[in-house]
Amino acid sequence: IPLMRPRHYSIASCMNENPSNIDICVGLVRTKTRYSRVYEGVCSSYLINSHINDEIYFYITTGLIQSIQPIINDLTIPLILIGPGTGVAPMRAIVKHRIQLLKQIEGVVSNDVFKLFLGNRHIDKDFLYRDDWEIFISNESSSELIDKSLDNSIRSYNYNNSTMYLSTAFSRQDNNKYYVNNNIEKYGKYLYDLIVNKNGYI
Repeated sequence: IPLMRPRHYSIASCMNENPSNIDICVGLVRTKTRYSRVYEGVCSSYLINSHINDEIYFYITTGLIQSIQPIINDLTIPLILIGPGTGVAPMRAIVKHRIQLLKQIEGVVSNDVFKLFLGNRHIDKDFLYRDDWEIFISNESSSELIDKSLDNSIRSYNYNNSTMYLSTAFSRQDNNKYYVNNNIEKYGKYLYDLIVNKNGYI
């Protein structure tokens, strides 16, 4: 029997914000086979059944974010972040990191610090890190919602004369299936301008 491969999870937290904690985003795998046998993911089940003060062995390795760190740190470059499902984890880390930079750095920054696209199935069931995003969009300098509800909407707020955008899509919220790519298409001209004319990075 071959050795089981390790499960890799992206870090969802910012060391500059809380250097002693590491957040990860884990989707529990639990389903039934065609023979009605319950199948559970090995690592996700192990983590969800762990308790406070349990010892969990892990290691940290360099990922993609490390290779683009100079781009993330350069506030003159707009970032377009796309994080459907648990793919939001590294995007959350980048958002928190850039917000920390904005608090610390004075100087030239992009008018569009980042645009974040999120996608889940249901707003009330799997809107990952919802509390974080609601704090993010309820900033006292927040603009009005472009659409009329948080569902499938764009919202922005200004910090240090820079605009940050949050876009959400919930594919099973109602009968109209709406995905992240629908929002990307909807704001295609704006994204084109960010990428082509403002040297934005995806």
